[in-house]
Amino acid sequence: MKRIKYLLFFAALLLLIGVAHGQISYTGAVSAQRLNYYNNIKLGFENKAICPSDNSEIVITLAHDTSDQNSFLMFTKDGTDTIQIVEIQNFLITDFDIFQSFIFFCGKQTFLDTNAIGFIDYPSLFYGNTTINTWNIPSDISAGTLTKIRAYPTVDGFKIAAITSRHRFLDIDWVNQNVDVFFSDYKLNDLVVTEDHVSVLGTVSESQCVVFAHNKNSMQNYMGQIFGTQTKLENTNYLIEEMPGNGIYENFANGNQAIIAVVNDDLTDEFAIIDLHSLHVIDNFIVDTGLLRHTINDLCHDDNNYMIHCLSRDTIFKDYIYQPFPYMDTLTAVFPLYNPQLYYNLKTITPRNECFIAAGYGIGNTNNKAVYWFDAQVGNYSSSCMTTKSLVERIGGYFYAIGGCSYSSILNYPLEPSSVQSIKLPDDFYSYDCKD
Repeated sequence: MKRIKYLLFFAALLLLIGVAHGQISYTGAVSAQRLNYYNNIKLGFENKAICPSDNSEIVITLAHDTSDQNSFLMFTKDGTDTIQIVEIQNFLITDFDIFQSFIFFCGKQTFLDTNAIGFIDYPSLFYGNTTINTWNIPSDISAGTLTKIRAYPTVDGFKIAAITSRHRFLDIDWVNQNVDVFFSDYKLNDLVVTEDHVSVLGTVSESQCVVFAHNKNSMQNYMGQIFGTQTKLENTNYLIEEMPGNGIYENFANGNQAIIAVVNDDLTDEFAIIDLHSLHVIDNFIVDTGLLRHTINDLCHDDNNYMIHCLSRDTIFKDYIYQPFPYMDTLTAVFPLYNPQLYYNLKTITPRNECFIAAGYGIGNTNNKAVYWFDAQVGNYSSSCMTTKSLVERIGGYFYAIGGCSYSSILNYPLEPSSVQSIKLPDDFYSYDCKD
């Protein structure tokens, strides 16, 4: 009976997925923007922004409050300066993903001190107060902190992939209420979902990383490969992102390629394109930023422009964004405009139509306010709101396969149903630091 109940619930969920969204015309402004939201937003948390794939006029952003007890999700549309805000009470969301019209999130229920995942369709979330279904991760997994989550379709419906701070990869079956836990010997940094694969990236050492490529419809069918490269900059993570494509990736030989990024100890950014069917290296290139010590904070694939956007931060010029793919000898890095009273700390980047959006927090005049910074059009950087710098890109040859790798064990656990409450807060408005 319990299984029938969840299957009926899942069928109802699929019926909701077709929710339609209104279209709002894009304003076209190049602008550095801050969110006038005066609840205490925690600085230092890695705020995240996502645009739904079926309606990129919508932007949804995540932040924490300073109590470290609650999370904020904020919703806005092109052509408006209004922000809708909900507070997820007693839940610290560490990452979220959007699948169709649903927000999937992971983190910790603070009143239970329990790792959990949850989901809700975002039209309902931003409409009013609501109860959100969550599932607790069993404590005997010793997961640490849930750090990344991705929801994806399968032949039977959908599933969720997540990684944790204690070397665990979670294959979560929402319908059957269980999770397969893959125990890794190495720190897991990132994950990505492609046409046929769920891929997990981990750090073996400063000069080696590991990639696991799982069959999306048979997750225990996987390959693992350790790759070597130049010694990476100390404390810099390896990152992975799916390659851009259009629809079913007809622009590429297949939809199962990923790009890996790392900052080397010679301060160059290295990128390798990996075929996830065979785990061999397709291409390798180096970007010489010439920008002192720095770290890559985020990558995103841009299906509209067939690009990879890279968000980095250094000790002098602060945040900068450039497109390492497709390969070009000369690249243009874009920097938000700074002054001694106002600057940003950007954490994530996501594409939308012909532009990208980066999210983070403000320091100086924007203290305690979440920040958005927009570029109006990819490749059009003639704006008084930003500065630019030329970068050099060259073909590399340092990224190479070393040998196979596997998980130390795989165990199955049941999920524990629970719930959290969201509270709709009063709408707020943007104010602009700069607008062209």
